[in-house]
Amino acid sequence: MASDEGEPPNDDEGTVLSPDELDITSDESVEEIDEGRYVISPDESAPKPVESTETTDSDDQDAHETVKAPTTELDTDQIHKWLKRDLQDAPSNYGFDISAKFEDGVDQETLYSNDVVTTFENLIVWYAQRAGGDTPVEEVLGILLLEANVPVSFPPKTLVEFVAQYDLNRSDTIGDLLDGIKDDDVKFPP
Repeated sequence: MASDEGEPPNDDEGTVLSPDELDITSDESVEEIDEGRYVISPDESAPKPVESTETTDSDDQDAHETVKAPTTELDTDQIHKWLKRDLQDAPSNYGFDISAKFEDGVDQETLYSNDVVTTFENLIVWYAQRAGGDTPVEEVLGILLLEANVPVSFPPKTLVEFVAQYDLNRSDTIGDLLDGIKDDDVKFPP
């Protein structure tokens, strides 16, 4: 039943929510990850706001003003559990969510794919682009594989295809192969 004009309704039905009632940022299970982007945790493992005290100088005053600002204390274990759940819920068969530190800073990348080769290729190319600076990705990957002390196996047909690109056959010598290569980088697969 409608109330008289000017009187507030006597129950919550039909009332308009205030901006404060719509603000989700004050909820302890909500974490802002970017401007206008939030993670809402459905469980009790969500990061809890912690009160911290910051002192700021005011342009109009000589005195310091103490401001209470909520900060979030993140537990590494909680972050890893959230990332694991996020990857498990991804609609793809393969994926990664990686943060890596390089000389000039930290970078992050996430990729989901149904192709195992695409996933791996994107991961190593991403890493090589950041670790290698201006060096071409192919060179960085070659250097990393050579220096990693991890033997890499290739099918024999890869070597046959490599030799064939220099118009060599079984009657040619290793010297002919070396002459054919000259200063070219050896690329596998050819």
